[in-house]
Amino acid sequence: MSEHKPRIQLKEWAAISRPEFRRMATVPDWPLPLRAFFAALGRANQIGHAELGPGELANILRRKDGSEQTKQGVSRAVREAKVRRLLHASSTARCLVLPSHMYDIGQGSLFCREHGIRRAA
Repeated sequence: MSEHKPRIQLKEWAAISRPEFRRMATVPDWPLPLRAFFAALGRANQIGHAELGPGELANILRRKDGSEQTKQGVSRAVREAKVRRLLHASSTARCLVLPSHMYDIGQGSLFCREHGIRRAA
């Protein structure tokens, strides 16, 4: 089943500060699912995929004591973000995927190694 992307007029869109969302993803006071969403917003490419290296999300989602987030904590963050529809159901700790109805960008790659996607420009 394909995801429906509603037609939104240009006046309804707004720009974000990607560096600020990358920074906010590292703030331990925010709930983990929201931080995963922030990480996706700060890192996503043209097709809304934010590919991450092994253990990279655990590093971004560090705990209040400064230690890396546990594997269970990372899994919970991604799972809860998907339940809240902040991330697409295909998201994993290695690739956070933004729902297509809430994301559009003109820069970045058009592929995702994790999901095997390659699109022409």
